[in-house]
Amino acid sequence: MPKVYMSEKERVNARIRRTICGYMSERKIRQIDLADVWGITQQAAGYKLKTGSITLEKLERANRILQIEPDDLVSMFGGRR
Repeated sequence: MPKVYMSEKERVNARIRRTICGYMSERKIRQIDLADVWGITQQAAGYKLKTGSITLEKLERANRILQIEPDDLVSMFGGRR
């Protein structure tokens, strides 16, 4: 199987996506709930989660209902572990 090389931006987006989806699953939060917080449609929220294209503003709004741990927030952006 060939090796796959990801850029740093792709790795960060993947970590953000995994963390948010994990907290959604753990806390039983649906895409529609995130969409309401973000002020967008459910389909747009699903697209943002799929691509990992979530701005810091959207992350801050999502954190209101997800209540992400501070250590997880730091590690999402490649900070200390």
